[in-house]
Amino acid sequence: MAEPSLEIADHLATQINAMSGITATRVNIPLVRKEELANSGFTVQVTPMSFESPELDRNSELQHYVTAVAGYQKAATKALQDAAMEHMDDVRRKLSSLGLQSLSISGDGWSGASLILPLVSEPIFDPMRLREEHIFQSVVMVTYGIYRNRSS
Repeated sequence: MAEPSLEIADHLATQINAMSGITATRVNIPLVRKEELANSGFTVQVTPMSFESPELDRNSELQHYVTAVAGYQKAATKALQDAAMEHMDDVRRKLSSLGLQSLSISGDGWSGASLILPLVSEPIFDPMRLREEHIFQSVVMVTYGIYRNRSS
């Protein structure tokens, strides 16, 4: 069984890659260099960020998995900036509509898992980097909740 946070990040990257004109990769550390953006279009990095598992009682818990989805593009003109913002809005809308029916989270003494659909934040972008370096950078945080019961 794959680590759920990695499985979620891989699933999100796959869904984003299915969108026209957008390339997404899962990374462990979000890092983009200006030189890499010069010859690429809109680029997305998907990064597992955090995990929380508060026990609700002795037999159940609610796990929270947070994933950062960051979009980047060299955007020297107003038209490129507007296009990058539209791409990020498209990514947010796509992520807001996803479920993870294919995620297997049983094992380790837990069963009966049910998934809470994702909470997706509004895109946050860096206006200073856009103004000074002409690089559009925006992040959306995606949080999935998974409710599990301890197996008998």
